[in-house]
Amino acid sequence: MQTEADRISSVIIGIGINVHHQQFSQGIENRATSLVKETGQSFRRAEIVGRFLNQFELLYAQWLELGFGSFVADWEDLADRLHETVTLRTRQTTASGTLLGIDETGTIRIKTDAGETRFHSAELVYWEKE
Repeated sequence: MQTEADRISSVIIGIGINVHHQQFSQGIENRATSLVKETGQSFRRAEIVGRFLNQFELLYAQWLELGFGSFVADWEDLADRLHETVTLRTRQTTASGTLLGIDETGTIRIKTDAGETRFHSAELVYWEKE
């Protein structure tokens, strides 16, 4: 993310979608999946990308009009670790605690032994390399 004192100039988003993978590396084979494994169907990658971009454009328009707060309920409905113990890592610190959710700005909230801690940007550690 590129920011100035009072505004965000740009954000880079990375995403990966496993489409036709049938097998995964040792250590993630029980965690990773693909569209073909989940549905048993074959997909055209260009169609997946097109559908993703069309949906992304609609959500981006919603964000411009209503702000990030309009996504909080959906995010929490889909969060797979909500109310579970998580580990968040930044360049400066690592913290573990119960994932409480996010606020209207997208700041992630966890409850640690020291109280509620908020992260504007952090890596959610799902698993360490085995």
